[in-house]
Amino acid sequence: IPSSVTSIGNYAFNGCNRLTSIEIPSSVTSIGDCAFRGCTGLTSIEIPSSVTSIGQLVFDGCSGLTSITIPSSVTSIGWGAFDGCSGLTSITIPSSVTSIGNYAFNGCNRLTSITIPSSVTSTGWGAFQGCTGLTSIEIQSGVTSIDSHAFNGCNRLTSIEIPGSVTSIGDYAFAYCSGLTSIEIPSSVTSIGDYTFYVCSGLTSIEIPSSVTSIGEYAFFACSSLTSIEIPSSVTSISNSAFDWCPGLTSITALSPTPVSISSNVFSNRANATLYVPIGSKAAYEASDYWKEFKEIVEIEVFDGNYSDLDDFDNVVYMESFRTDPGEEIELPILLKNQTAGDISGFEFYLHLPTGISPVLDDEGFPIVTLSTERTTTRKHTIYGDLESNGSIHIYASAARPTYSFSDTDGEVATISLKVADNMENGIYPISLRDISMTSLSSEDPFTVSRYYLSAQIGTLTFNINDGEALAYDQTETHEELVYTRTFASADKWQALYVPFSIPIDTLDKYGLQVAELNDTHMYDTDDDGEFDQTTLEFLYLKRGATEPNYPYLIKSASAGDVTLTMTDVEVKATEETEIECSTTRAVFKIRGTYAGVSGAVMYANNYYAMGGGTLVRMANADSGLKPQRWYLAVENKDGSPAESLAAMMRISIDGIEIEESETAISEVNAIGQKHDEVYTLDGRRVNGTAALKSGLYVKNHKKLFVR
Repeated sequence: IPSSVTSIGNYAFNGCNRLTSIEIPSSVTSIGDCAFRGCTGLTSIEIPSSVTSIGQLVFDGCSGLTSITIPSSVTSIGWGAFDGCSGLTSITIPSSVTSIGNYAFNGCNRLTSITIPSSVTSTGWGAFQGCTGLTSIEIQSGVTSIDSHAFNGCNRLTSIEIPGSVTSIGDYAFAYCSGLTSIEIPSSVTSIGDYTFYVCSGLTSIEIPSSVTSIGEYAFFACSSLTSIEIPSSVTSISNSAFDWCPGLTSITALSPTPVSISSNVFSNRANATLYVPIGSKAAYEASDYWKEFKEIVEIEVFDGNYSDLDDFDNVVYMESFRTDPGEEIELPILLKNQTAGDISGFEFYLHLPTGISPVLDDEGFPIVTLSTERTTTRKHTIYGDLESNGSIHIYASAARPTYSFSDTDGEVATISLKVADNMENGIYPISLRDISMTSLSSEDPFTVSRYYLSAQIGTLTFNINDGEALAYDQTETHEELVYTRTFASADKWQALYVPFSIPIDTLDKYGLQVAELNDTHMYDTDDDGEFDQTTLEFLYLKRGATEPNYPYLIKSASAGDVTLTMTDVEVKATEETEIECSTTRAVFKIRGTYAGVSGAVMYANNYYAMGGGTLVRMANADSGLKPQRWYLAVENKDGSPAESLAAMMRISIDGIEIEESETAISEVNAIGQKHDEVYTLDGRRVNGTAALKSGLYVKNHKKLFVR
């Protein structure tokens, strides 16, 4: 191909099955759809760095293609681009790629490993479907969606790590992945789709996080190796055949005290299975259709969530929630609470850690667990740690003699060394101690607790609030870092500000922002006819201190565009839509904040005012409403009658200077416009027409008019 060529057109070499090699010059910037489709003799190809996208079905059916280099200039891989490239053994997707199309690598059955870079947000529908040679997949943090059929039929895949950035897993995403033995679903996922793990016959364990609210139909159908499942209390919907044809499933834990409505085929093996439910809820499950048909229903003590309340236990081995950073190694204390001093002689439990936190191992490959001397001695007790096949850590402490016990009633008994992965995302992660058992000197039976929950906070947590989004917070919370993004359509135009947190004036100055607060309201008779024809809301610049939460202000920026404020240790209050009332001798002015927004119909019907184009305006019609995080103004006579005539000319003044706009263009609301040829002097007096105007400056149809 000569260097004069800049593009390879659609179907250019389609069906050239004897073509073995081709050199694409750097002059080529685009490769059209189906360009090399069906070129079965093509074994390798190098795409130049001038190409930015790989189109649809470009290499579809190129079964002889064994390797290909995708340059870092490429940003998208099209629909079915490498579909049916059965000879392809390896491929590297560069971090420049942001989009992988549907069926992009469908049927590439010799592909053994793949890394999806963090630049990609979605895997594409069926992107790696039928890649039967695939044994390793790395999904980097940044991917938010695993689309339907993404890894359907990848039967040699044994494990996969789903990052915390993923919020949705599509239907059939891992269907027929019969080699998959375990998978951890991150707490960012809220639903498990239909057929997601359909016929994953090798799956032995899976943990459903408390963020999940629904489990789709046939989600775990024919997962014949699955022996137990725990359904968090957050789940409110379990669809048909979700756990049908799971003959090994003999232990089901339902953490909700209220049974979820299910059909007869959700748990087809229930006659041979034990159902574990929270204390006090057995009667409800015994009265509920199909739940009541389990072989046995057993009540257990459970604490579902990210942490447990220590006051709920008389005897328990526990750990306290902690904070650390990625890449850190920590010594996490193991604590023992017992009702009677000197009564507990030994204990054991299984520690379940989230992906990214792992035990530090000694030279022999065992977790490093160290006995503390505050409550015992190494002569009296020993402690061990073992790695279990499901990823948990079995920790057990025993006494050298039956009469030796731990002193006191509460405190540290040991520590475990843990390492946080360098690439672990900032966030809060659940940790649990399970199947806790404590040997007692006063009782033949051990004290047991099924679970104890705590949290690990990794890194600094950022709380984001974006301009114009609806807010609803029912309690005050303090956040380590708050990022607030505000949008300004124009520079130096005042907007309404109404947010549930304080902003220091120093912070506003740093980002080129200014705020003003309401000081007073005035009404004027500018033409001495005995009627008020101008109203001014007087604001004053706020020059020190900080703004107050849930209070109306004006704000403006020195430049247009998005301004992002980053603040630390910020207290975000419960959202309250408060009302500030001012009055004159004739009228009442009510400024009301809104976090939900106000519809155009309501604004228009009630003649409400809002900030737009830097001044107060009324809606021209009911088509557009007011954004959330704004305030609006209602005006009425003191006798309760409409005050439209009183406020015919509404103005804003800052530090006594009225705002003059070169053009009152409205960005946040749709304002009522003036009729053509309505002319006013700068002090607000109306002038009929323009023919007899004296030289000077006027306002005509929202624009300045200069008469020579």
